[in-house]
Formats: sequence, C-alpha cells, structure tokens
Amino acid sequence: MEKIIFKCLRCGRCCKNLIRHKQSPSIEICRECGKIHSDRIIETTNGLSLLPEEINRFQKEHVSPEFGVGSSKDAESLPSKIISYQLNLNTCPQFSVINGCRIYHRRPLICKGYPLLHQKSSPLGIVHPDECMFLERLVKRNGPIDNLLPMTPKKFKAPKEWQAIFEMDRKVARSNSNILDRIYVFDLKTKKWISGGGLIS
Repeated sequence: MEKIIFKCLRCGRCCKNLIRHKQSPSIEICRECGKIHSDRIIETTNGLSLLPEEINRFQKEHVSPEFGVGSSKDAESLPSKIISYQLNLNTCPQFSVINGCRIYHRRPLICKGYPLLHQKSSPLGIVHPDECMFLERLVKRNGPIDNLLPMTPKKFKAPKEWQAIFEMDRKVARSNSNILDRIYVFDLKTKKWISGGGLIS
C-alpha cells in the first residue's frame, strides 16, 4: 500500500460518541520472577483521555479520573496519584455543529493526534474507520484497515498528529516512572476504581 497523507475532513465524528466500553487484560508483575502475567480481562467504560494540565478546559462536573497508580499490594485500595483524566460526556461540550471546536488551538493532545491513538487506548494505534470520515473513505478505496497495520509515521503521513501522540505517550510515561506501582482504571459506568494490575507476590 502506498503512503497515505492524512487530511482532516472536519466531519466532527471525533467529538461525538466519546464514551467507550473496553475490554483489556490486567497486567500483573510477579515480585519473585519479574515476569508479566495477564490472567483476567477488565471491562470498563471510559471517555476521552485528558492530561492533568488539560482538565481546566472543561467544567469540573464533565471530568472524571481515568488512570491512577499506587504502591499498595492490596488490589482493593485506591490510587495514591491520578495520572490522567477523562471527559465523562458522550459529546464534547466544546464542539459546535456550526463552528467546530471552540478551543481548537488549545484542544487536548488526544484531539490533536486524532485519528491516531495513544498506546494506553489501543495497541492498533488508530481509531475504527467509522469514527473518521478520512479513514472511512480510505478503507472504501483501499480495503480493510488491517492493510495499514502496524501504524507507523512512514505509512501514515500525519506529522502534527504523530507529534501530539508521541508527546502524550511521553507525558503519561513520565507521570508514572515506577513500573512496580499498581495501576487503577476509573470506570464511568460504576463510578468506581478497578485495579488493572501491578506488583503481585
């Protein structure tokens, strides 16, 4: 497949249907052998990812925690530090059908990187074609999105979008440099923290 040059078609799909139901494996690290185990599936309902410095662009009641970390070995404990937040609405409150994004020049990194996704959201690295008119047209013309995978900057020319995703990944990684911390996910459906893994004995 030839190189693809991304051009946003301003369809607005990226601003709607933000609440997603996800299934992801838990990640447990054995204290004795250091091996990673994944023995259960975690089901969560999550919204659009926000970094801590981005939450002031939205009303407080529209933002919930997303990922947290803690050093407790007890899976029932709560995180001691929140490393990312999430919008708890299905449609972004900054989206206007007439004018598009009201905070376009200050929009969150996850929005700047669209249709690419940061690593915590998807190992595939890109949204489903139904969520982006450009990708939908690309698939109609060239066949399944699988032909694009794995997603790389050489295959998918979108320099500003890649830059935003790499920056988001760096910021999330820097916010939790201790791999031995237990990871927690905040589920929007139950409004509870779920242990997503961490150090086990």
